[in-house]
Amino acid sequence: MIFRIWRAKIHSGMVPEAEAFMKEKLFPLFRSYGCIAAYLAVAGSKEAPDMRIISFWESMASLERLTGQAKERGVILPESSRFIQGEPSTEHFDVVGTL
Repeated sequence: MIFRIWRAKIHSGMVPEAEAFMKEKLFPLFRSYGCIAAYLAVAGSKEAPDMRIISFWESMASLERLTGQAKERGVILPESSRFIQGEPSTEHFDVVGTL
């Protein structure tokens, strides 16, 4: 299992739109590619919000079916580019234990 953290800055005032997009469009897409679970988190100030998606994938192969070779950079769908500021980043971990 793969644990992935995706990070991005969101344009000021666009967090509600970004949240709706992630929940309604992105998470169903994730599920169709083998995502087991995903969590959306927001931090930072209203002027410079940070968004994180923490997701769990069946395998690196299932994640790469979605991202291709861009898995380290993150994928920006055309619809989401209006609220993402700059380039997102990602980290990937092999899950080696659970509680």
